Amino acid sequence: MINKYLVSAIAGALFTVGAHAASLTTVVLPGTMTNLLVGFNQSTQVKSFVIAANSTNAAASIIDVATNKFTYVVPPYTNTVYYATNYINSWTNFYGVVQYTTNLNLIDVTNNVVAQSTNTYPVKLGLAALAGASSTYSGVNTYFNRGVWATNNSSGIATITIVY
Repeated sequence: MINKYLVSAIAGALFTVGAHAASLTTVVLPGTMTNLLVGFNQSTQVKSFVIAANSTNAAASIIDVATNKFTYVVPPYTNTVYYATNYINSWTNFYGVVQYTTNLNLIDVTNNVVAQSTNTYPVKLGLAALAGASSTYSGVNTYFNRGVWATNNSSGIATITIVY
């Protein structure tokens, strides 16, 4: 019988060996949107962010997008909608007794047109730092599937360090 503490220690050692962190620092100019992980085309777990401001306050939004677009469009499409309904049949038999039969009927409505819609990607995190200072956002531990983009919502230069 294997000791449960030994199994736990081995599993912990395996996860510790596989764990690693890398960081990258990017300057985001005022009113722009910048990819924080250029050329990184896979799902990424971000552990923390650090934002630093120069002479004016800095604020940034972190968004999980593939390009520098805030919105995406779902084109119009046609689908089929199904719904179930009861079909009740009644009749009088030879002896004068009223009989009922209830059947479940599946109805389909074809050519149900769904209109085009424009949606906004959600902001994963908002960052802010006072002039001449920096703010650390640790313990983020969020997965980004399309890309890690930052928008600079302020008039100052934001320097953002991402740890992934």
